[in-house]
Amino acid sequence: MVGNGGKMKIRENRGLLSESLQTEMDISPTKKDIIDFLCARLPVGARPEKIAEEKLRVYFYAHDKRINQNVYVVTVSGYGVLALTNDPVNEDNND
Repeated sequence: MVGNGGKMKIRENRGLLSESLQTEMDISPTKKDIIDFLCARLPVGARPEKIAEEKLRVYFYAHDKRINQNVYVVTVSGYGVLALTNDPVNEDNND
């Protein structure tokens, strides 16, 4: 269930929770917006022109008691874990 006015929280996968939370922002819970978030943050040499939606996977990982949120892992085939969200992708709202 996406809260926050239909937005989901997304953040980069970093070594420390505090570092990861500094990158957090609200986006629409769509594959397109997740891909845009990822492409804007990948190092230039590693950035593909476009990440194919078929290579994107978002799945439930755990409930993090430190921030009282569910955590969903965002992976891209060939890149590994790139980000974390607090909600799943809204499959009904992907263009």
